[in-house]
Amino acid sequence: LAVGSGGPIKSAIWAELYGVAHLGAIKSAFATIMVLSTAVSPALFGWIIDEAGGTQALLLGLTACSDGFAVLAFFGIRQS
Repeated sequence: LAVGSGGPIKSAIWAELYGVAHLGAIKSAFATIMVLSTAVSPALFGWIIDEAGGTQALLLGLTACSDGFAVLAFFGIRQS
């Protein structure tokens, strides 16, 4: 249910936020960012685990990112 509803929900959100005139360009930019992030993350995570403090450093960094994105989402929702 969650995976199947992701595509239509994302498309609807992009259309509501930016309009339908440039929806294709917005979706392609989003897809490019997704592909880039999935390509970079294994090497980045491996480097963090091997060189920058191990699994604990990785988990603390991911927690900080998650918290930061939650704050950004809060302010984004609050402004709209």
